[in-house]
Amino acid sequence: MSSSFTVNNGLEKPAAGDQEGQWGGTLNTNFDIIDRVLSGVGSVALSGTTHTLTTSDGSLSDGQFKVINFTGALGANNTITISPNDQDKLYFIINSTTDSGSSGPYSIIISQGSGANVTIPNGGFDIVIADGAGSGAAVTSLLSKKITTGQLTTTGNVLIPDAGTIGSASDPDAISISSGGVVDFTQVPTFPNDTIETNDIQDNAVTLAKMAGLSRGKIIVGDSNGDPSALALGSDGEVLKSDGSDLVFGSVSASVALDDIGTGDAASTLATTAGNIEIDAQGSNTDILFKMNAGGTNFTALTLDGSASGSASFFHDVNLTNSNAYINHRGAHFNASYGYNFLTYAGILFRSTASGIGVPAAFQNSAGTTVGYISTNNSNTAYITFSDYRLKKNVVNITDGISRLNQLKPKRFNFEDTPTQDGFLAHEVMATVPEAVTGEKDGMIDTGTIKDKDGNVIGTEEEKPKDLHVTGFTFEKTGETEEYQGMDLAKLVPLLTAALQEAVTEIESLKTRVAALEGS
Repeated sequence: MSSSFTVNNGLEKPAAGDQEGQWGGTLNTNFDIIDRVLSGVGSVALSGTTHTLTTSDGSLSDGQFKVINFTGALGANNTITISPNDQDKLYFIINSTTDSGSSGPYSIIISQGSGANVTIPNGGFDIVIADGAGSGAAVTSLLSKKITTGQLTTTGNVLIPDAGTIGSASDPDAISISSGGVVDFTQVPTFPNDTIETNDIQDNAVTLAKMAGLSRGKIIVGDSNGDPSALALGSDGEVLKSDGSDLVFGSVSASVALDDIGTGDAASTLATTAGNIEIDAQGSNTDILFKMNAGGTNFTALTLDGSASGSASFFHDVNLTNSNAYINHRGAHFNASYGYNFLTYAGILFRSTASGIGVPAAFQNSAGTTVGYISTNNSNTAYITFSDYRLKKNVVNITDGISRLNQLKPKRFNFEDTPTQDGFLAHEVMATVPEAVTGEKDGMIDTGTIKDKDGNVIGTEEEKPKDLHVTGFTFEKTGETEEYQGMDLAKLVPLLTAALQEAVTEIESLKTRVAALEGS
């Protein structure tokens, strides 16, 4: 007959009459197993992410130790499976593993089947029991259970799980500790003599309701002895600052970096949720300067000149990046009854800073090439549009000036708010000199909502911009409005000149013929 083995620790039980003359060896092995089960302390080195803790029948094995210290360098959590899964087990387990990389240290997970597991963090200890329930076996931590009787005495630290509680029979949750270390009490704690003394207060522990010397406007600071005291108020307008040793009230420095008010050198924002932000240069003729830094070079980007009633000087370009941006003037106009000087109250003034010829305005295309400009001197203004032959091609003479001129239909009319004047209707000119006309007869233009690249609404019921392909903005149509035609009357001059030349030629021809007839 063959031997059988105990269920939980694999001690060999020889059959009756079996192993004649060999009982000494079997008995000694069984005593060694019993010794290991009762008080054996073993060390097991781990690697990888899994390990099987096996109890072998009839021989010594790691699974028979009472206390097991797991060691080894881990690069991830390691799951330790107790085998076989039908054995009841009681283990004292220590996690002494180290980190093989830089993301640890790691936990060990004690498992026996598909039931509950116990996780022991690095450096941690637990007492666990395995129920040996087969494929569904579960492992339970005894240290997670409440101590309901007796007294717990220790010379070291007592650790409870995150969100754990400490209490009494009548109030089991009297003290709760969150995962962040915040301690909550179900009752107001009491202190000796019913007072909170300096020795009772630990770091970050108690908010004081009232103390001697504390009154309206004062704050509590620590003195040179580490005792709390009330800081005396400063004078009106002074601010709270550090003198290097203590908090004191004092005057604001004449120059304070905005990012010094916050933490470190970083982007800073001066903002208000209501009202205005006022920058008040109160000194006589005091300028306001906006300074910047480009590639390590400091420069003044904008100067608001206090001596010139707020005249603004820019270091470089002034760009209107919004397609709906405007340059607005004061709206004043000439009115004899008020005695306004219309030159003084013009909407926009271009003033030369030097005598002689100047160019107050120039116009460039998207490539930065100048295509025209406004030129002034000490007496008058010229509006220059480039007409160089090198810019033109397919040049031919106008030979039908009179016939095309006769197609024009001059009219007399007035706009809604102007006197009667001479001119043309744009759509009638379009058939003869189309380059002088913009837009279409009875044209309409879409109106709607304009959004920037981030989807922010920057205008509603606006006309559809013609530069969406440049700005990257989006347009959502909600309606439409009339788009009026316009004319560049200067583009009629070449036709008028050609027609006049043809007329002069015919007049000269007629004069020659008349002279010939008169002399015959």
